[in-house]
Amino acid sequence: MFPAKRDKTEKKEAAPRKVDWIVLTVSLVGLLIVIAASIQAGEAGLVASLGSYVITTAAF
Repeated sequence: MFPAKRDKTEKKEAAPRKVDWIVLTVSLVGLLIVIAASIQAGEAGLVASLGSYVITTAAF
């Protein structure tokens, strides 16, 4: 009697857990895309700044 009741409860709880993992995974992928885009956009400015610094402070 009890195992059948437990199986129904496990089936009901499995779907929300699956949705939680999907939401977590999608949010992590979105965050990684935002981080990658910001690094890629800032890279050009960083290289230009470094180049001008090296040119102005050329000690050799």
